[in-house]
Amino acid sequence: MEVFRTLSTPLEGNYRWLAAELATLHYAAFCQRVADRDGGGHHREPLSQLLEKVSSRPPSLGCWTPEASIIFAGIKPPGAAPGHIASDDWLRAQALLSGVALGLLDDVELALDVDQPLLLCGRALSGRLSLQADGERIVVCEADGTRTHWCRIAERDGAPVWNDEQAPDSFVMRDGRPAIRLVGEGWHASPWIQDTFRVQAPSADMAPQIEAALDLLQDIAPDHAAWVCCLLKEITPLRRPAANTIASNSSALRMGGIDLAVPANALETAEMLVHECTHQYYHMASWLGPTVVPGAGSYYSPLKHCNRPLDRILLGYHAFGNAMMVFDRMAASGLQEQIRIRWETVAGYLRELSVPLQDGAELSELGQALFHPLRERLAALEFREPVGMNAPADTGVAVLERA
Repeated sequence: MEVFRTLSTPLEGNYRWLAAELATLHYAAFCQRVADRDGGGHHREPLSQLLEKVSSRPPSLGCWTPEASIIFAGIKPPGAAPGHIASDDWLRAQALLSGVALGLLDDVELALDVDQPLLLCGRALSGRLSLQADGERIVVCEADGTRTHWCRIAERDGAPVWNDEQAPDSFVMRDGRPAIRLVGEGWHASPWIQDTFRVQAPSADMAPQIEAALDLLQDIAPDHAAWVCCLLKEITPLRRPAANTIASNSSALRMGGIDLAVPANALETAEMLVHECTHQYYHMASWLGPTVVPGAGSYYSPLKHCNRPLDRILLGYHAFGNAMMVFDRMAASGLQEQIRIRWETVAGYLRELSVPLQDGAELSELGQALFHPLRERLAALEFREPVGMNAPADTGVAVLERA
């Protein structure tokens, strides 16, 4: 389990290599589960082609994408009522669309006819559609006659970056290239998720908000700037709950996608980015196995104000601990007063979250690999908490996150 220490913080080793390996492993596993159902059905040939392409290409971070993880949401929807699971036809259709999005199926014509919407490039499409893709363009015609033309505008992590020719999406730019797509409720409106609370359409000022935060991280905490950008593919804006409250969400069922509050300043946005993207690494590890031992207890969470399973406590500690590492660099750059409220809040959370984790007795080997390197980094910070802070803060400022 030593290799998984690299997913604890960006300072522990080559996390990009491990993330690419795991992203590809998870994606191949999802697609294989779909192909194994009824032998792939009437899409057996393109599914076989997809699996062959995945296995023959080098591991890629491009495989960490919402089009892939929504497949598993359909296989095992969270809290699903009996019978409310995806049909084999839907699973096959979504797997094939993920292959088109990743450029693995680069010369294909598909006719899909399923009852539930499909996800492609951050958008929910009718399940009844025809599609043509040639590696440079994707043309989709839905049952109502709506046609969408995506063209390849760049490449990232060995996969194409697509954009609608007629109604272009906005992108966060990095190094002059489109890197992170801004999306609406496509993933959230899926019948397997159904969570559109506070989601709003991307606005013109969203990309500059994210770019300013990433520029700030690059200046003061470049390791965490790279950590954020490594897995992040899309962002959904959330309506900010209140002037003194930031809101952000992520889910194990949304690989590469997060939600962030708008509007927010660069300091607030940087914290949300680090927090939610750190969850991405935790989820990546937890797909492999539990982070706690069987029978682990539940303990008080200062975020939820109630007892929570220990793996949720570790999830929060992991994210807030990485945010605290960034606060340390902000403080070293002279921003102590600008970050004081959030700094005190996060320091208070960490004090309480750390209590049931300290001896590590209820953590699995995987959980210990995530916990111990971070604890050591936090103990060595130059600015461990705001000067004059003697008790956990209760500021009314919270980060809201999906379990």
